[in-house]
Amino acid sequence: MDNKPWYQSKTIWASVVGACCSALALIGHKVDPGTQEVLVNNLTDIINAAAIILPILAAIFRSKATTTLTSGANK
Repeated sequence: MDNKPWYQSKTIWASVVGACCSALALIGHKVDPGTQEVLVNNLTDIINAAAIILPILAAIFRSKATTTLTSGANK
């Protein structure tokens, strides 16, 4: 079994895209299966890129922080 975060699952994003395309079909906008596949692939690529970039940005901003945050219990 593949141990990856839920947001990196193509099955999840295919379901989301499928649900959105079904909703669009209800109001008269048909989305063909090929376009749905492209949407899923592009969406998972974007999510995977964000999963790489966001922790890097967090580390950069954390290293540049000048204020130490403390919990309210220490006051």
